[in-house]
Amino acid sequence: MSFFQELRRRNVIRVAAAYLALAWLVVQIVETLFPMFGVSDATARIVVVALAIGFIPVLVLSWAFEWTPEGLKRDSAVESGSPTAQASAKRLDRIVIAALAVALTYFVVDELLIETQSASSSHSDRSIAVLPFVNMSSDPEQDYFADGISEELLNLLARIPELRVISRTSAFAFKGKDIDIPEIARALNVTHVLEGSVRKSGNSIRITVQLIQTDSDRHLWSETYERTLDDIFAIQDDVAEHVVDQLEIRLLADVPRTKQVDPLAYEKYLQARSIAGLSNRSQYSAAAKLLEAALAIEPDYVDAMIRFGRLH
Repeated sequence: MSFFQELRRRNVIRVAAAYLALAWLVVQIVETLFPMFGVSDATARIVVVALAIGFIPVLVLSWAFEWTPEGLKRDSAVESGSPTAQASAKRLDRIVIAALAVALTYFVVDELLIETQSASSSHSDRSIAVLPFVNMSSDPEQDYFADGISEELLNLLARIPELRVISRTSAFAFKGKDIDIPEIARALNVTHVLEGSVRKSGNSIRITVQLIQTDSDRHLWSETYERTLDDIFAIQDDVAEHVVDQLEIRLLADVPRTKQVDPLAYEKYLQARSIAGLSNRSQYSAAAKLLEAALAIEPDYVDAMIRFGRLH
């Protein structure tokens, strides 16, 4: 008798199939239930390792013992081909079939639930990309101000836990590119896009903002603000509130607010941040001077302090 035939006779293959099917089912249940009860991932890993370690001892036991109506008996005590041995084999076959049926059912149900959740999340996902605002000023060097406003809005919205906000690096990669909003949304995997333009002349600013629902390319909300630089923080807070309202986010706390500082210090900070973001390190001294000027106006300006520290 070959080794493979001996494995079949001793029901080792049946036991292995039943064990793997039941182990897979246990792992799936653990992955589903443990997070619901706050059980750590380390505990789940222990279960998986324990199941893997237990595989070999189970095979060794199935080789040495036979499961009979009277309990476990050594294989040598059970006659090959006897009614007892055949009943044991049939019992294991039923266990294997039942385990595979349960595992298959769980797999199908789980996949259907995932597909349903994915379909529904495509309509309810609260995700947004804040694109770099367009500089509409006559002076192209005012780009720093437009970029700064959009980045400040991005940072403000990112403080809302219920909202998934795309990073600045990903969103600003589309700056100056003539690409349709739906295409940008597909690339960034978002359901909403916030875009706008900034025109600054002296102390006067005009900011136009619009929130777009990307699946329908529909404008949910738009607003134009014609104010002075002193009102810039109120504008940012107002935009954040409207985004939250339009995305129907229910917050337990108030919408995050921008910390107000002196407008002139804020403008110098935005300009310094724009310069510091360039790869040319020779510009760092200019950025440092601007930050020093901002801190001279607003000594407790934390963002300026942090940015200044990064330059040294």
